[in-house]
Parts: sequence; structure tokens; C-alpha cells
Amino acid sequence: MVAVRNIPSDCTSLSYAKEESITKLPASPEFKLLAPNSYSGDFAAVVEYMTSNPIGSGRSTKKGIPVNFTVTAGFEADIRQDWVQPFLPGFFFNFAIETPNTNTFNPKATGNATLASVSGTAYVGTNLSDFKANTIVVGRGFSTSGNNGVKTLSAASATSLTTTGLTAEASPPKTANVETCGFIAQTAPSLTVSGNEITIALDKLKSGGDLELQPGTFIYIGGDGDSTKYSSGQNNGWARIKRVTTTGVVCDLTTFTPTANAGTGLSTLQVYIPTRLYKDHITCDNSRRTSYQLERRLGKADTTDAHEQSQLITGAVPNQIDITMPNSDKIMTTMTFVCARSLRRTGAQAPWSGTRTAYDRTTLYNTTTDLKYAVIYRHDRPTANPTDIFGKIESGSLVINNNCAPIPVWGVRGAYDVNVGKFNVNCDVEALFVNVESLNLSEEAIDAGIFIVVGRGNSGFIIDIPLLTIKTSAVNAATNEPLKVSLTNEGNESIFGYACSMQYFDYLPTEATAYDEAS
Repeated sequence: MVAVRNIPSDCTSLSYAKEESITKLPASPEFKLLAPNSYSGDFAAVVEYMTSNPIGSGRSTKKGIPVNFTVTAGFEADIRQDWVQPFLPGFFFNFAIETPNTNTFNPKATGNATLASVSGTAYVGTNLSDFKANTIVVGRGFSTSGNNGVKTLSAASATSLTTTGLTAEASPPKTANVETCGFIAQTAPSLTVSGNEITIALDKLKSGGDLELQPGTFIYIGGDGDSTKYSSGQNNGWARIKRVTTTGVVCDLTTFTPTANAGTGLSTLQVYIPTRLYKDHITCDNSRRTSYQLERRLGKADTTDAHEQSQLITGAVPNQIDITMPNSDKIMTTMTFVCARSLRRTGAQAPWSGTRTAYDRTTLYNTTTDLKYAVIYRHDRPTANPTDIFGKIESGSLVINNNCAPIPVWGVRGAYDVNVGKFNVNCDVEALFVNVESLNLSEEAIDAGIFIVVGRGNSGFIIDIPLLTIKTSAVNAATNEPLKVSLTNEGNESIFGYACSMQYFDYLPTEATAYDEAS
């Protein structure tokens, strides 16, 4: 035996796997590695003791015996495009809404789309009938570089997705994926403006492949080429769908000043949509719980051990997620879980069965070049493109809390189950003060909303809280500092049926994510 005298924290690792039901892993679990900056919570059991202290037994405390324990876990990490998404169904207690893709987050009972190979002209697989012609897809994770990137499908069937620029690949990696990220309008879609709403005649999206766009969904209008967007730079940018009609989509929020356009000659308009959308649901019947198992490797206590020591936290139900957006820094998140059990393995014991995959190493998001829009707007605005009530926002945070608590019962040590409380959303910001109107929002109880757009390198995400209660808006005056206003905001149930959504776009045109020096 060669015992070690200490184990550096850099020799540890953290991974997670989704559970089939609380504390139960599937037969062949897949643990995916994470990259935590630090840990929060106890990440172990806090033992509760009972003891007997009858009167007259002396002044010393008597040793008790364990009667129960509570388990919490948490960690802080940098926000990246991919890795935070698997936890969002857990925090929103709702399955992701996905566009057609071959590596779904939400397995169907039968008929999942799968990839088998790539020919010179098509992605080949099974159950591909959800894909449609004239849609824009993005390939990711293929061994052959030409099979990755953005493509347009000229045809689609249950077994093949036809496009150009492909190279034969007999056995794509398990992580390879083809997912729908937009569509091409096959008719010339007109755009009309009425008050604070715009209508785009997309013919119920039929020409875009029968894609399901729901109220509350953000879309990006226009591609990088002149023929793929409205002329003269008009009507290109972000818009939020308010409703879908028999003649098109009605949008109530835009990042551009809308201008009526007949759409003449515009037969190749590109529209980009979220590949995955996460939101809470107002009814319990439609809520879905996702629990996880967290495995933390702790290195070897003896250099001759065959395996690393490890902890396993089971039945980890997402309780609170904090997304912090400080000034001139990384966008970070802290996730905390209410859990059922805490288990351990020594170096002599084999680790829990399952496969291990690498963590997401995509570029970090920061608040200097990657925050594209952050707008708090009044609901009674006269236009779909709201003006800023504040100067630029300096910092902010989003907190989602599910108010989870363990359920103890007779005969079970630890949590028998986890109870879920109210879904609370808070988004607090500090901004430059420029207008006394910012104080009216709280003092006159004016309905407001906020949306935040983050993007870099042709991908990004949006945080949308359509209905805010602005609880306080305080002006801060400090020596040698500009006036600032601090707002505490509570998200409420909106007309879209949710208090908060996060919408991820795995491909966007370069124009949507490029850094604007003029901003």
C-alpha cells in the first residue's frame, strides 16, 4: 500500500446521468462530464441524531444515534451553449420543445429519429418523417467536417434527408446530430404593421415544413445573403410570436423598427427558430419532473487502488438555478438540488456502471461582446420595437426557484420523495439612470417585461420574462459615479402560459451574433 498524503481538487471530476425515476438509473446510464468552478450545498448527507436526555441524567450531552439525513448538492459553472440545457427540463419541470432532430432530449415511446450513415447526397436513418423539405438544418458531431454545418434540405423522407455538400460516412459517432434550425419561405411573405403588432404572411408556416411555432417563440428574420432577407436592412432581426393565424404569424415584440413590406420578389426569406425551448407550465397536469444522479470522483487514497474513490448523489431534483451576468465578465450559473440519497465507493470498488462522455468545451459567453439585447419594456408601448426606459444595463441576475423540499416517511432514511412548491422567477438588474419613467414602473405598478439575447459564433439563447412585477426601482447616487437604478423584478404568469422561457438557437446567421462596435 502506498497511501497518498493529499488529493488536489484538480484531480477530481463531476458527471451526471438522467434517472428513469427518482433514485433509479436506466439499465445502461450515460454519465456526462461537467466542468464545475466550485461546489455549493453539502454534497453529502447531513445526519440528524436523536438522543435521550432525561431530567437528572447529568449536565453532559449524551451521544445520540442517527435517525435520518438530508442531502443537498450544487455547483457553479460557466454558461456554455450545450451543457446547461440537459438540466433545464428539470428546473422548468417541463420537457423541452424541440424541432425535428436525430438526438432528441425527449425520447418517444416509439419511433425516435436515428442516424445510420451519410451518403454523398443525404443523411440516412430511420423515423425521419418529422423533417421537411425547404427547412434549414445543422449537422454537428460528424467525423467528416463537410457533414457538419448548416444545410438546406431539398427533400425529406422517413429514411433520408437530401441535401448538398455531404461526404460518405459509414458510421457517424453516437453524438452526431442533425437538427432543424429554420426554414425558407417559399412564397413572398408580406409584412404589415398595426399598432404594436406585426403580421408576417407565412401561410401557417406550411411552406416552411409544417413547423410548430407556439406563442412566445422568438424567431430571427433574415439570413446573411441579400436574397434571404427583406430589402434595405428593414424588418430583419428578432421577433416574438404572439399568435399563429390562418394567414401567418403575429408578432408583438421586435428588435427592429417594423416597416410595411409587400414582399414582392422575396421568395427565399430565411427564418431561424429555436432548436430547443424550455418553459414552465401553469398547470400541474402538464408538469414533468426530471431527476438526476451526480457522481463526483475524488481521486485515489492509495496509489495501488484500481479505481478512484467517488460519491454518488441520487434522486437529485433541481431546486434553484442562478444565472449571474456581471459587468465585463463571464456569464455563470449556480445550480442546487434537493436529493434523496448519498452513497460512496472506495478505490477498491468499481465505479457505478455506465458510459462516460466528455463535457462541452464550446466558447464561454461573456457580458461584453455576447449580450446582444437586454430590454425592459412597458406593455402599453405604441410600437413592437420598444425604446429603452433605462440606459445600458451594467449587471443582472436570473433566479428560478422551485421551492423543493424532501419528504421524510416512516421506514425510509433520507427522502422518500421530493415535494415541489411554487415556481418563482426573479430577474434583478442594475442600469444607468436616464429617465424618471423608470421609477414609474414600480411606483405606478405598470406592467412590464424583459428579454435578453445572448449570442456568439452562430449560436445563442434568449431569456424571456413576458410579464414582470417591478417591485422596487431605486436610484443610487454615489460620489464620482453615474446615477444608477436598481430594479428587483418578479416574473408572473403571462398570456403565453409561462412566467419564463429559455430558447436555444443552435444555428443563427452570422449577422445575428456578430459583435457591433457601434453599440
